[in-house]
Amino acid sequence: MVDINPCPRQPCQLRKGQSYSVNVTFSSAVESQTSKAIVHGVIAGVPIPFAIPVQDGCKSGIACPIEKESNYHYVNELPVKEIYPSIKLVVEWELRDDDGKDLFCIEFPVQIPLKSLEQSIPKGLSVSWTQCVQKGVNSLMILGAQIFVHLIKAIAHHLRRQDY
Repeated sequence: MVDINPCPRQPCQLRKGQSYSVNVTFSSAVESQTSKAIVHGVIAGVPIPFAIPVQDGCKSGIACPIEKESNYHYVNELPVKEIYPSIKLVVEWELRDDDGKDLFCIEFPVQIPLKSLEQSIPKGLSVSWTQCVQKGVNSLMILGAQIFVHLIKAIAHHLRRQDY
């Protein structure tokens, strides 16, 4: 059983700056003294390593050594850093035994959406969408006026140099 939380539907919408819990219940087919999590983001078929806070499965809810035909409940965090690009991808999460073979391997589709303007504004700063748009329009108008003034000055300078 696999539970990604919060993820009410797939693809999971992973917001930048937040963490998501990954919970996997599995039955081991082998014995192992250790376990190690390996996570990749698969983009266009290419696996890109993805850092997680705790790679040691024995520190993620599993009592080691792992016994054959026993059930285990693995729990870890999937942090989504602010620097990650906004993209759709597949997360491949493996838990490997002593021999580097999979105790389990799960895949789930995710999307890291673009941050909205409201999410980008620091907390405590009260700026409405209309104010942001108006400031942008005002800045463009000022820039346009400055360009227009420089253009008129350049034309006037050019005409003074010519005998019209």
